[in-house]
Amino acid sequence: MLPEANTLQIGARNREFPTWSWAGQGANIRFLDKYGRSPTALALSTLVFDANIWVERPDGTTVRWDEFVTKGGCQLPRSELTPYLHIECWVFKVGPFRQFKLKGMVSGAPVFCIPASGNYDEDPPERVREFQPGFFHSTSSSLFTSEFEAICFEPPEKARFALVLDTVNGVLERIGLQDFVVYEVDDGTQLALEHTLGKVDVYPQAHRRRIRLG
Repeated sequence: MLPEANTLQIGARNREFPTWSWAGQGANIRFLDKYGRSPTALALSTLVFDANIWVERPDGTTVRWDEFVTKGGCQLPRSELTPYLHIECWVFKVGPFRQFKLKGMVSGAPVFCIPASGNYDEDPPERVREFQPGFFHSTSSSLFTSEFEAICFEPPEKARFALVLDTVNGVLERIGLQDFVVYEVDDGTQLALEHTLGKVDVYPQAHRRRIRLG
């Protein structure tokens, strides 16, 4: 089950676990929305699951997730497991990101966004989508200069968020979450969270592909 797209607390990377697992974050996880409210139905985070998942074995072969679970794979010792999932899902490009301040807040963590129009030459953008950077990648300057891959488990026009990925030490890892909700930008630099405009009206061009996520 996936939490809402803004629940991550910045913390250290727990490399005992892969990034697709929330245990891979060395900090507390709070299942809250932008306004501090606990969701009543976390399952609604992904309304239509349109992906296939395989578990990678130590010998490099893969087994479908449902078969892995029914045959007791979750009870196997760590020596018989790898940290990798193979996921066939919807893949698209995202970034580079821009930095904004929350309207009415003098200090606090910055908010990272992309133009909701999909036009990265729009400066400043009038509407944006928020990016929640990963705990272990939150201060990297590459966020402002690089393009990344993102995946969602249903077509983008139906999705509420996507996982943003990057290759870290040769391994494709999750570095954050991309929200599909649109927000207004006031004065070109401040993000007005109270002015939520709903889901995007311009969706990224995505295609189906199988990725290996660690």
